[in-house]
Amino acid sequence: MKKEKKIIIILSHEPTNLLFNEDLNLDEMRKKWDFEYSDIIEKIRRVFFFREDFHHIIGKLIKNKYHDIKVECWRPYSNKIKNIYEKDIDGIKHRLFPYKKLKLPKLLTLMWSKEMLQNIIEERKKADITLLILDSHSIFILWLLNKLRDSEIPIMYYCCGGYPACFNNYLKLNSLKKIIEHYELKSLDAIDYYFSVSVPEIEYLKKDLKFKNAEALMMGFSFKDIKKIDKIEARKYLGLPLNKKIILYGGRFNSPKGVDKIINSYLEIKSERDDISLVLVGGYKNDELYNMAVDSGAYVFERVQIDKLKYFYCAADVYVISNLDENYIKFAGFGVVPAQAIAYGIPIISNNIINFTGTEEERNKIGIE
Repeated sequence: MKKEKKIIIILSHEPTNLLFNEDLNLDEMRKKWDFEYSDIIEKIRRVFFFREDFHHIIGKLIKNKYHDIKVECWRPYSNKIKNIYEKDIDGIKHRLFPYKKLKLPKLLTLMWSKEMLQNIIEERKKADITLLILDSHSIFILWLLNKLRDSEIPIMYYCCGGYPACFNNYLKLNSLKKIIEHYELKSLDAIDYYFSVSVPEIEYLKKDLKFKNAEALMMGFSFKDIKKIDKIEARKYLGLPLNKKIILYGGRFNSPKGVDKIINSYLEIKSERDDISLVLVGGYKNDELYNMAVDSGAYVFERVQIDKLKYFYCAADVYVISNLDENYIKFAGFGVVPAQAIAYGIPIISNNIINFTGTEEERNKIGIE
């Protein structure tokens, strides 16, 4: 009997710790996320399933294009649950797995899930499965890949950004990182095709490690979702000034994204002229630089649902992302938000241009020399 074809998309990281707050207001949450949930009886009261997570977005695209392939979305969810939870979201089965965590002070945090590994092996017996892993060089996925090296399960790995793997040879390796590098190199034996948002990473894989099945691939979006709005209308909706130039940043409020540099530059400009406003959107109140953002006088918005981002793009005059960390510039990718800003016709200032993978014609169209 022919086995059912199935793609299991694994998102490598657990959701934000904010979800484990017992006093969560679901109505307030829905302003930030599009989700479903299940009530449970464990150390936490609910588990959440998100439509805007990358594995669900990709899952919907695959499901709509390949009707003969079943799609599931898996992720490690929390070390506060003991059971596996699942829910059908838009015709895609989501599965949330418990995991174990061991913190090694000043070194790293180990993560693993025997439950996820066991279920992958069981699925292999029942169906013709392929794994699509969405990751950023996490210890969890490093553990999983090394466990699956001899499984003969087809695996596509997509590095979605972050800092470089130890094997990239861009980092000074201490003894611990040399151990990690050893297991990173071994984990490549489990991977059939390697995608990355980082052009330098793919070049290193191909030239130095002789890994042939590797390709640079930007994280994308659908132009069907680009819905332009009149600038004045967008600003009125967000409560922004109508007569000022607006600088926009979207993402978490932390130093790896260069938010401190953006704020300091804004304050310097603000001291000389009063026709500029800064808008920061996408962070959380527990982010490293949230208070700095608020104290700067910028317009600060926490995370919003994806369909609300169009108001920010249409209200802005320029989009900025600022980072001087060489490793972040090379390995974090071009970014979805800067690409969307370009689609809305907004000029961008970014250090991550080297990871634009478009054609020469596309580079010329958006002004990359």
